[in-house]
Amino acid sequence: MAILHTNITSSASGSNSTSSYVVVDALTDSVTLDGGASSYVVLQATVPIELTGGDNTIICSFSVDGVEDGPEMGLGFSDAADEGACPNFVWVMPGFTGTKTLALEWKHIAGTAVLDTGYTRSFQVIELLASEANLLIDVEALTDQDAPAAYADMLSMSGNAAAVDSSSVLVFLGNATYTTSASESADHRFNYITTREGPEISGYTNGTNDVSAGTMTWAKQAVDGDSHAFSWQWQELSGSPNVGAYNRSFQLLELLNSTIAVNFSGTSATVTDATGTYADIDSFTGSLTPDGVSSVVWMLANLQQDNSASTDTTADAQFKYDGALVGPESTALYRDDINKGAGLLMAWALAGWTGSKTVSLQWKNRKLTAAIDTGRTRSFQVIDIKAVAAAADIPVPLKGSFQNTLLRM
Repeated sequence: MAILHTNITSSASGSNSTSSYVVVDALTDSVTLDGGASSYVVLQATVPIELTGGDNTIICSFSVDGVEDGPEMGLGFSDAADEGACPNFVWVMPGFTGTKTLALEWKHIAGTAVLDTGYTRSFQVIELLASEANLLIDVEALTDQDAPAAYADMLSMSGNAAAVDSSSVLVFLGNATYTTSASESADHRFNYITTREGPEISGYTNGTNDVSAGTMTWAKQAVDGDSHAFSWQWQELSGSPNVGAYNRSFQLLELLNSTIAVNFSGTSATVTDATGTYADIDSFTGSLTPDGVSSVVWMLANLQQDNSASTDTTADAQFKYDGALVGPESTALYRDDINKGAGLLMAWALAGWTGSKTVSLQWKNRKLTAAIDTGRTRSFQVIDIKAVAAAADIPVPLKGSFQNTLLRM
């Protein structure tokens, strides 16, 4: 069965960021996998920093036994008082034998970041047994590319893959951090065969000091067991931002015998703006009855704020489960100017519940009034990762595109 090994939330004070990678206080754990090297490991984290003014920007990386691994993400920047963004970071890594120390590490590339003790930071480690999951595409790259004028594949962020089970759930995961430069932004969307699908979210860099990035996610039901093309695409929105300074990744994770229990992916002509108190985001709510206490429920959300005005606005967001706010609380939406801002990217996992429960993503204003871009697709999905009996003598085939992981020493 899927196992939530690590489930850390903390708002305790801790050390400030430094110019070299160090572990974020409290966001680390020693983990021994039930399935060993045949499993897959989902790592996800959020690090809210103080938005008190000045340019304070952090880059984050997951680490294994003290060695940074996988993509590097701009997980927090402060542009001014109550202005900035702190999105979510999700990455899938192969399993391992023995006990490993897993952590989220950070360093600053501008200013000095301070952990915001008024907000909840988080770190989760989810094990997916070989009978439950298959990493169909796993590519990373450091190659240089400017955003194209029209949607096209981000360089090296593509692959061909066939689902092992035509009834499984496919989860797209995209991670990329722009090179800090002039104030620039770009739109991102996933592509399946020749059709862009799922949410449309923009990334943003504000000069040489500020950059915001987060894991863009989306899930869809597999169509068949044939090989198809999958990719992560982008196009310039304001200026032409660049990737190439930080390791980026594109992954396609297959979840076997799982279901998308709550699935909203679309637009709405009329939506409600954020207010001064937490309330459900339009269409970002649903009810489900998990398969049982052995299930892990994975909530994924993507939302673009209306960037048609020049006023600076920010909003906080947090998941709600069975009447209570849970998981990380983060300033996940930021607008700095027309066509310049950071989208909401959040993920959180829950385990061990039975019976019907209501889940949602809520938001509230932090500065002025945040609004939804009704012309862009947004998504709120809840995946019930059901337990599957392990089949030790029946290896699950791996199909797709793989690239060796880059290790930074």
